[in-house]
This record gives sequence, structure tokens and C-alpha cells, in this order.
Amino acid sequence: HNYADRNTTTARNNDYEERENIICYAGGLFARRGLKSVIDAMNDVDGVFEFAGNLGEAMRKDYETGLGWHKCKYLGILDWDGINALYARSRVGIINNWDVPYYRNSNPNKLFEYMAVGLPIVCTSIPAWAKIVEDAKCGIVVDAKNAKQIAEAVTYLLEHPKEAKEMGDNGRRAFEKTYNWDADKEKLFQIYEEIGRQEQN
Repeated sequence: HNYADRNTTTARNNDYEERENIICYAGGLFARRGLKSVIDAMNDVDGVFEFAGNLGEAMRKDYETGLGWHKCKYLGILDWDGINALYARSRVGIINNWDVPYYRNSNPNKLFEYMAVGLPIVCTSIPAWAKIVEDAKCGIVVDAKNAKQIAEAVTYLLEHPKEAKEMGDNGRRAFEKTYNWDADKEKLFQIYEEIGRQEQN
């Protein structure tokens, strides 16, 4: 599984309720990541969407037409220190990929990063992803192309900080128990050992 690594996701949510209304994302910046809908949603959100990644000129021009672009801050490409700093000042982590076959059959590392750092999540309604979020009670599931629904979910979390922090804490517990690389790497090592034994035979 594409779980997050404890050694790289070092931010924590101890000061969560003191943070400003920042919604965050760091990763791929292309159409099917659904960020245009997030930018549109920001027009109705009392906060700032801070995002990072490799933003091409054509996609930037498209993003700049979004209704809420004036509430967005592009941070460029960040290293892990920069990403953790972003997570450490944010109130909501968003992952809004379109529900397409490519994503339906995979789990996004971003989801587990947010869980690792104790951020409540607004997540697209791809069935496998939604199940993780709903089972862990760590966020709100939305239609990736519905800006109004995204705005309502983000606003709810911003306006209910105690409940939002509880969701973040739930995600962190689920990460510690299940969704971390340390828990999963032993399975990979076992596969390697089994392949090695088969080759020896």
C-alpha cells in the first residue's frame, strides 16, 4: 500500500485550534486532481487555500480563472521541510481527485499524510478512499466536481474546530494502527523473501 512514512510526516496538531483558516494541498497539479473545483469553492470559504507542486503555465492560467483564486496562495515546489511546515499551519487537508478508473484502483499517499499529521480531511467520494475516511471518522467526503459541496465541507470544519481536531486525532490513531509504512513494509519484505526462495528452488 502507498502508506505514509513516520520519518517524513513529522508535523503534529497540538496547536490546531490556534491556527489560521488555511486549507492545504501539496502534490500533482493537473486537471484530474480536481483543484479547479477547490479554487472555485474558496470563493465561499473564509480562509486561504495554500497549495504546492509543479504548476505549469497552462494550468496556472486555468486556475487563475477560478472564482476563488483571490483566496489562493501558490507556494511553488516544496521539500519535505516545507511540506511539513505547510501541514503544521493548516486546518484542513484536501484531496479532491476526480472519480476515474486510474484513481479508483489506488490509494493516495496524500490521504495518509494528512492522517499522519492529524489534519481533518475533505476527500473526494472515490469508494475506497471514502471508506477509509468514513471508517476512521477523520473527515468529510464530497463530490469532487461540486464546488458548493466542497465549500460547505471546508466551512463546517473551520467553524467546528473541536470536532475538526477530533477528526484529525482519529486519523492519526488510524495511521498509527494501520496506515503507516512501518506496518506495511514487513509484508513487502516477506514477498521479497518468498520470491528469493522460489528462485533458489
